[in-house]
Amino acid sequence: MFISSLLFLSLCTQVSDKPKVRYDKIEDVTYIDLEFKDVPVRQGFHIDAQLFAKHDGDVRKNFAASDHVRLGFARYGTKLKYQNDHDVEILCGPELVPILSVDYMFNEPKEFRACQEYISVYLKFGTLKKFLERDRDWQVKIGSDDSFVFDHADRRRMLAFVKFLEEGGG
Repeated sequence: MFISSLLFLSLCTQVSDKPKVRYDKIEDVTYIDLEFKDVPVRQGFHIDAQLFAKHDGDVRKNFAASDHVRLGFARYGTKLKYQNDHDVEILCGPELVPILSVDYMFNEPKEFRACQEYISVYLKFGTLKKFLERDRDWQVKIGSDDSFVFDHADRRRMLAFVKFLEEGGG
């Protein structure tokens, strides 16, 4: 069910400044997500960067520093790229952003001759907020790829997501 929920969220999101909130009555879980960046990695291919949070029930929640959020990366292509090398490193200026864990999933539907890869980076809500409030670009490196940047505009969208969760928007 987690994979179908992740796939649903990734298909329904577009780069935006406003988080999307969806309540799943069957699972009794509220999902909050924001796709904030489309990273071109080479001609015809890109990585979608998204923030995700969830909580039990449909009552809005004010997120606290100890809650967990996910920074997700979705890649679509003709072959798997990160299956054997999906380490993620994030730098805020010269400082390494502490990551709790990294999950990797993929889907290769044979009827489409394509694949989808999903990398989820788990962070504490307080850690995400602390590093976003600094006025420094983030360098993100996935596997052996060249790093890419979350610039001021990206961090502004991410920080708006944090404020949305803090104020009980989701």
